[in-house]
Amino acid sequence: MLNAYTLFVVSILLLSPIKSPAQFSDIHEIFVPTPAKICKADNEKEWVSVSGFAHLLLFYGRGETDLPTFTSGNLMIEALTDEKAAIKAFGETPFVITRNGLRYRLRDDAVFHSNVGEVHRDQVIATFAALNLPLNTPISVGSQRFSINDLLSESVANFNLNEKEPAWTAMAFTKYLPPQEKWVNRFGEATSFSDLTRHLFGVNLNAQSCGGTHILEALIQIFNTDHHHPILDYKTRMELTSYLKNIAVEIAQNQQSDGHWDMHWCGALGSDTASMPPIESRLLVTGHLLQMLDELDPQFRPPNTVLLKGAQWVTQT
Repeated sequence: MLNAYTLFVVSILLLSPIKSPAQFSDIHEIFVPTPAKICKADNEKEWVSVSGFAHLLLFYGRGETDLPTFTSGNLMIEALTDEKAAIKAFGETPFVITRNGLRYRLRDDAVFHSNVGEVHRDQVIATFAALNLPLNTPISVGSQRFSINDLLSESVANFNLNEKEPAWTAMAFTKYLPPQEKWVNRFGEATSFSDLTRHLFGVNLNAQSCGGTHILEALIQIFNTDHHHPILDYKTRMELTSYLKNIAVEIAQNQQSDGHWDMHWCGALGSDTASMPPIESRLLVTGHLLQMLDELDPQFRPPNTVLLKGAQWVTQT
């Protein structure tokens, strides 16, 4: 429920005149409920995790928060980029040094038997990308010095089109690799953004987190980046244009009469396999889709009435 709540608040912010989380200090006293307002000081630990900080940073940005302990986004970034701060926050290190660079453990990692790590592969570097942190942003592990570029090098080296959840890797690459159009993993296998895009078209959304909405998010980011730095071949660019045009229509058609979306927000999704109560899955999907529609190029975006209706359902709910 906590992640769903964070995302629905994000959707409100994205639809408000205040477009930057950095302006949080200007709005935290008005009608927008914040994570801190449902998080008492004695249960703040529910938010203190690698994945929790990734979500909180997308809401608060790098600046001021109203959380009792982590009073700024920069403090959370410090916990994700400095091993001493990470151990203090999470109880143990989330970092793994590799021959290709640096990575974060995955939560429930079978090798390290630890719950400290990313819920989704490349979730943290994708969050750094969303915050526009440069590749030379330092990361300290013990006495060694790394940077976000080392996270990228590790991810590229072990890239596989068939990874379980490709959305976060795709978003990180889309931010940090262009104008480079392709990359080569440690096995000598070359992949291009066109290859990646076509692969994302065929991903089974039923097997993805959050109703598959992050796959849509990755495709939107690829399109937006390609508009400024061409990274797709002509055929794939036309296919992506058609896909986004059609999916936007489908999303509008599948909006429920009261304004929400559920796990059946597009035809590629089958039966609702969400393990959470319906109200929570509706908040989760509606919050995500409002964010995605806000990021969508205006030529594809549904009428404002669709977004307004969704935002009204969220605020009322």
